Formats: sequence, C-alpha cells, structure tokens
Amino acid sequence: MTFVKEHIKDCEKYLGEPYEEVHKWFDEFSKLFQPSVFNDYHRTFRHNSYGLTCIKGMWGEEAELAGRIHLVRDYLEGPIPNENILQKYINGKHFNKMMKFWNNPMNMELEFHSDILNAWIKEGLGLVALSTGDLVTYDNR
Repeated sequence: MTFVKEHIKDCEKYLGEPYEEVHKWFDEFSKLFQPSVFNDYHRTFRHNSYGLTCIKGMWGEEAELAGRIHLVRDYLEGPIPNENILQKYINGKHFNKMMKFWNNPMNMELEFHSDILNAWIKEGLGLVALSTGDLVTYDNR
C-alpha cells in the first residue's frame, strides 16, 4: 500500500504541486479498511473512472491528472520509474488497460483476518457477514 506522502512526492515531481487533498480523498477508506488487514480492499472505493470524474468536479482538470498519477503508482505497485512510463499510463491504450483493472472491483482481494471477523460478531453492528456464508443481524434499539 502506497502512503499518501508517496503520492504527494509523485505529484510534486511531475506536476509541481502536491495535490494532498486528492490523495487523502482517494485513500480515505483505508482508515476504515486498513491495508494491513484488508489488503487492497479500500481501493474498490473511488479508485476508478468515477473517482476520477469526482476529483475533476471537485478540484479541476489538473487535480484529475493528479488522480491518474495516483492510480498509476497503485497499479504499478511501486514508484513510477520515469516520465515516459507515466505518460504511457495516463494516456492512450495503457490508460484504458489500467482503467479496466480499476473499474472491476473483483480485482481487489478482500482478506478476512480472524480478529476482525471476531470483532464483527460482537454486539453493536447491524449486519455481519460470516465466512461460512451465514448472515447474522442485530437489533440495536
């Protein structure tokens, strides 16, 4: 999982500005679905073409480019080697290939850590999915 500070460094390098708000918005769900437990599941939220559209609407076209840079780093699962690689992934067929990956939430693996599963079964949550496929509901009135 790439931390926000790494995405900021990429944008400072390639765009001259950090676009911190873009990266925090993209990765906001990593607070709820911590990568140390849920792997890349937080990326099923916002890491897609709709997320880029939202970024463009909230912060403008260059911010949307910052969002593309964020997705490139996450897609490569590491640093962007150089400007040429970046350009391949934010334009043309490489971008389309990358977006097919991000637009399919089935590409993100959800791993149920036993500690989290046990916590979900405790009283207080309204709906719990168990690994056995059973469904447990709680009435919290």
